[in-house]
Amino acid sequence: QGMPVGFSVLPKSTQFFDMFANAGQNAVAASELVARRFEDPALVPHSEIKALEHVGDDLTGEIINLLTYAVRHALRPRGHLRARERDRRRARTHGSLL
Repeated sequence: QGMPVGFSVLPKSTQFFDMFANAGQNAVAASELVARRFEDPALVPHSEIKALEHVGDDLTGEIINLLTYAVRHALRPRGHLRARERDRRRARTHGSLL
């Protein structure tokens, strides 16, 4: 048996999976437009394909941000929130800013 993993990189909410599904649907729509454009360039303006490309870029960025957040928070030591709050209380008590 392997060592148990101390964290999970999968987000707890279904938001990731919804975003991933949206990105997939967008990729399918873009590929269908490209295929139609190859058949007859007059049918599909380049701007329509470019618009879906931008949507895909935005979705990819959101997915990366969500996964980055999940990994960063999964790797934090368990007491980080208590320590942060303790530091804030000390800063308020001693008049310094953190």
